[in-house]
Amino acid sequence: MNSLFDIVFINPPMSYRTRLGPFERMGSHSPPFNLCYLAGIVRENGYSTAIIDAEADFLDTEKVIKKTLEKNPAYIGITATTLGIMHAADIALELKKRAPHMFIMLGGVHVSALPDETMERYPQFDLAVLGEGEETIIEVLNAKKYNGSLKDINGIICREKDKLIKTQTRALMQNLNELPHPAFDLLENFPDAYRPALLKFKQLPSIMLSTSRGCPYKCIFCDSSVLKDTYRAYSVDYIIDLVRTLKKK
Repeated sequence: MNSLFDIVFINPPMSYRTRLGPFERMGSHSPPFNLCYLAGIVRENGYSTAIIDAEADFLDTEKVIKKTLEKNPAYIGITATTLGIMHAADIALELKKRAPHMFIMLGGVHVSALPDETMERYPQFDLAVLGEGEETIIEVLNAKKYNGSLKDINGIICREKDKLIKTQTRALMQNLNELPHPAFDLLENFPDAYRPALLKFKQLPSIMLSTSRGCPYKCIFCDSSVLKDTYRAYSVDYIIDLVRTLKKK
């Protein structure tokens, strides 16, 4: 069966019901900016892609599996925080059972902070992207497409037979303006499924935007192992252009 998409990105269920009980639909929902940026750059490089946002669309694991299998991608990219890593692992495990041909990648802050432990605990992931993924994901897809070596790609941990191979750390992007706009158009219920926290907007539709990455401060309670203590901002022109696009389209 031929793949309908090259890669599908998944934001796993985060169990609002567990956190908010009967008020689950009153919780705030932000677009998965990381996946939108990744989808934007893979599309710019000629790969077909889709996003499944289980968090915003209130999808359980089985519904995520069904939607993914319908799209039949060659590659899967799943993001996970520490709170969501078990949900991501459940999705990956079930996909491996039903579609073992799919190459499943993990990304996000949890695996970036604990790469070896995470990959050892969850063998259903074939590869993990560590840190920022925009440049890395293109190199991984190109390597798989043209039979290149994954070991030559910085910023990943992958499996080679029974061993884990972790490559050199990838430097953080310095010019964020080189990135295409996030692919908000690939979110199935955008913008209606998204809204900032109560009291942070005057009317809907409304979303929060990310205008920078990292943080210059050194709070002792913050884990800075992923983004270190760097701070990089998009330019004013980039953000204004993004706002105009959202407003018009």
